[in-house]
Amino acid sequence: MYCTDCGAENPDSASFCPQCGKAIAATSPRPKGIQQSAAVPTTPAAQPGQLASIGQRIAAWLIDAVLVAIPYLGIVALVSNLVMARRCNTIGLKLLGARIVRENGDLSGFFHTAVRNYYAALLSAIPLGLGFWWALWDPHKQTWHDKIMHTYVMRDTEELASRPGTSSRAAVIWFWVLIVSSIPAIILLLIVVYVFVLFLSDVYRD
Repeated sequence: MYCTDCGAENPDSASFCPQCGKAIAATSPRPKGIQQSAAVPTTPAAQPGQLASIGQRIAAWLIDAVLVAIPYLGIVALVSNLVMARRCNTIGLKLLGARIVRENGDLSGFFHTAVRNYYAALLSAIPLGLGFWWALWDPHKQTWHDKIMHTYVMRDTEELASRPGTSSRAAVIWFWVLIVSSIPAIILLLIVVYVFVLFLSDVYRD
């Protein structure tokens, strides 16, 4: 589909033109007099000045990490981040004025954001955090988990905040697959913690 405002070519699933932000109709033929050009950007990352800076991203990550690490308050922060994932946000991203945006121009919905932040991000962390550092030299400032989920971290604007939050079908499927597969590990962890607490209570009783 082609944007009737700027003529940029967009994916068929796009709701908004990532070049100019205009809402795209179900069928949008290329406007007369506008020729497609290889130089016309077709992703949110190609918009100049719209990508969040590396400083914003690092600061947002540190805020989230510190809040989640604080005893008791960390549970509240974690739950808050899960709720804010519906609108592609975390506490850190909100404070730093940034949002997670899908390649089609929509905001990253709950399932898309949750899989990106809590599962795909592990793949960036495993090789000594190389997947996170990748954003330093990537032209679109994408980490590995951004590339996996086809997302970009953008500076927040009123226009961006008005876009719908959506999740891909693959993200929804992977979310539930990962949740179900995590249940045995969670049960095992709880058993280990319980046994450890019993052990400590016996030690201090003696």
